[in-house]
Amino acid sequence: MMHLGSLSNQPDRAGNHPVAERRAATGTRVAARVVSDEDLHFARDLIARIADALEQVLCCRRPAIDLAVMTMIAGGHLLIEDVPGTGKTTLARALARTVQCDMVRIQFTSDMLPSDLTGVSVFNQQTQEFTFHPGPLFSQVVLADEVNRANPKAQAAMLEAMEERRISVDGVTRELPRPHLVIATQNPIEEEGTYILPEAQMDRFLLKEVITYPTPVEELKVLSRIDSGQMTTISDVDPISLDDVRVLQDA
Repeated sequence: MMHLGSLSNQPDRAGNHPVAERRAATGTRVAARVVSDEDLHFARDLIARIADALEQVLCCRRPAIDLAVMTMIAGGHLLIEDVPGTGKTTLARALARTVQCDMVRIQFTSDMLPSDLTGVSVFNQQTQEFTFHPGPLFSQVVLADEVNRANPKAQAAMLEAMEERRISVDGVTRELPRPHLVIATQNPIEEEGTYILPEAQMDRFLLKEVITYPTPVEELKVLSRIDSGQMTTISDVDPISLDDVRVLQDA
């Protein structure tokens, strides 16, 4: 058996035990989550199934696929810094298809407004009330293409969504769906007309990775799969239950 959360029971730099102090202060018992060997085997097999399904579609290297899957399982967000044509959009679409999530692609531009991401309330003359129309950030998988081309005000609209999994508009806070994964991309070469991501926004990403172009050997492998008719498309991917992914995230 493995006890998750046991690290929080270790003393801090001052020699205090956070869990023990919380128990003494509240008078309650903080139970450690127990994960059985069966749960660990299930998690390992499920992660391998997701990565194998993505590898059938994508031409990028397996480590890049594994990092994207691990980011989703850990409940984080992914920043891909790479040149065009490396499969960033295909990676996001294939990952959303594999775990049966809805996916939206946002092309960031300098004239983008925060409401273009979060949504807007529109007055309905028939009901004499405001009706909220959710923005693309309410999707489960969000591909923020060239995120550094948006102005800082538009980028700031993503901070609450990425950190707290909710969005506040017109004084009303709405929860985001689960899982919620943001895959943002930025081009490190063409920096004209871009805005450097502030540290507060960079901190929202769990990982930053570089996919790079495939090697000549990998390109030949892709061509051979096309010639033999064995090339797999995103629509051919056998999806995995979203409930299993949520259980895996809980574990």
